[in-house]
Amino acid sequence: FATFALLIFFVYKFGHQHFEYNSDGEIINIKTQDIFWNKYFPNSRRVVDFPKNKLVNYKVEKQFFRKTLELYVTSKRTNNGLTKLKFNITYLKNNEISDLKRSLAKIIKNNKEHLTEEGEAA
Repeated sequence: FATFALLIFFVYKFGHQHFEYNSDGEIINIKTQDIFWNKYFPNSRRVVDFPKNKLVNYKVEKQFFRKTLELYVTSKRTNNGLTKLKFNITYLKNNEISDLKRSLAKIIKNNKEHLTEEGEAA
């Protein structure tokens, strides 16, 4: 029983196994869900949508057995103007993480270029 409980704890601790990222159009859409826990807790899904132009930066952190994606998004709801969104990406393959990083870097580059163009026009 202890081994089973330990296994359940690690599956829960390492987070959602299903990670879906879509950056088509003007919106970034991220959906995560834990396939195992979703049977028992259907509300365990997490869905995040925000306009691409609000993405300021990202960071992928690699810890011992865990990988986390942190997105920094502009927000009027916080004092410093930024909100940090964290997603567990432990179950993604290295090539999927590379594709994700490439896509996010391209969006941030486009956002910076757009800001520069607006600054020059003003």
